Amino acid sequence: MYGIILDSLMDCIKQMYGEQVWKRVIGPCGISNSVFTTHKIYHEELVPNLAKAVAELTGKSIESVMQAAGEHFILYIADIKNDTVTKVLGRRFTDFLNGLNCMHDYYRFSFTEIQPPSFHVSKEDSEGLELHYRSRRTFIGYVHYVKGLLLKIASKFYSIDLDVLVTQQGFAGDVMLAVYRLNFQNSQYLAFHKVIAGNMK
Repeated sequence: MYGIILDSLMDCIKQMYGEQVWKRVIGPCGISNSVFTTHKIYHEELVPNLAKAVAELTGKSIESVMQAAGEHFILYIADIKNDTVTKVLGRRFTDFLNGLNCMHDYYRFSFTEIQPPSFHVSKEDSEGLELHYRSRRTFIGYVHYVKGLLLKIASKFYSIDLDVLVTQQGFAGDVMLAVYRLNFQNSQYLAFHKVIAGNMK
C-alpha cells in the first residue's frame, strides 16, 4: 500500500471527523506519526484497520467510511496537481471507464510495485452500464472505496449525476470481485447508435 493512499485517508478523516478522531484511531492501528511518504510502501492492513477504527468511534458503517475516503481521494489528487491523467484519459465518462486499466499501467512508472485492480465494462445501454472490478486486496471496504471514486470522478470531471449500485460482490480464490451498475444518461451510447442507424438507411 503506497503512502499516497494513506495520506489521502488521513486527510479525509481529519476533514470529515476532526483532528481528535484521527489522534484516537492511530494508536490502536500502530501508527506512530502522521506523516506518510507518497512513494513509500506501508502495510496493507493499515487502511482496513483505520476504516474499522473510525467506524467504531463515529458510529458510521465501514462502507460509508470507505466510500467517503474514495470520494476524498479525487479531491486530494486534484489539490496536489496529480490529476492530469484523470482529466485527459477520456473526453467522455465511458471513455474514462474503458481506460481505467491503461491509467493504472501509466502509474506503474511512478509506483513500480503497484498492485492495481482490473476493470471491464459490459451491458452498456442508454441508461448506463455495468462495471466489473477485480482486486487481490480482499478488504471488502475497497468495493465502496471504488464506488466513492466513481461518484466523485463523474461529478467533478464529467458533470454527470451518477447512481452506483453494487449488484454483486464476492471472492474467487484470493481475488475479490464486484459488479457495479452505473446509472446515468449515456449520451455517448445514444449518439453512437444514432450514427449507426443513420448509416443503415
